[in-house]
Amino acid sequence: MLKPRLPRPRSAKPLHGGSLTRFTGKAKQSQTHKNSVALLADFFSKTYQYCSILLHRVMNKKLKNLNYARRSIGIVVCASPLALSITCIVLHQATYPLRHTIGITLALLACLLALLNFNLSFIRPWIYCRKHKTKEGYKHVSGLPMLGTMLQIIGCMVAFGNPTAGILSLTAGILDTGGLPWFAISTWKDKSFWDK
Repeated sequence: MLKPRLPRPRSAKPLHGGSLTRFTGKAKQSQTHKNSVALLADFFSKTYQYCSILLHRVMNKKLKNLNYARRSIGIVVCASPLALSITCIVLHQATYPLRHTIGITLALLACLLALLNFNLSFIRPWIYCRKHKTKEGYKHVSGLPMLGTMLQIIGCMVAFGNPTAGILSLTAGILDTGGLPWFAISTWKDKSFWDK
């Protein structure tokens, strides 16, 4: 009597292989992002400690040259948005579409405000001088100070690791005459502020 032939067992395939791969990829991206945030937090923590020590010495009059102490603190504070933008460009991270879209939008708004402030500070007076051959009668129009810097910082923090957001934020920081870097430039010769 012939015995019925049993079917060969097929090789077992891993269930949900694609899901497991995606989960592992997201876990690695999250870990890399956490490491970058930790490095950035450590950088700002050391910068804050440095500024605190200098400020403490200045308040206790332990430094003879108060000029250099106050100006060094001013440089660190005013250059921090540019440093954040450069860090955002260099530390390239995995893509997070929603966060990066929001960050790029905020950085783009910062660029628009920077162009507005730059126009009011340089281009508008230049056009008036070319038209009237003199600065007499020119009415200065104030821009929107610090708002572009805030958008720049928030955009970099939200889309941290996205080069596009970093480049837009860096451009905004360079052009925004109402931002922190330009505050240091415009008041650098004011001894009553820096050397008081």
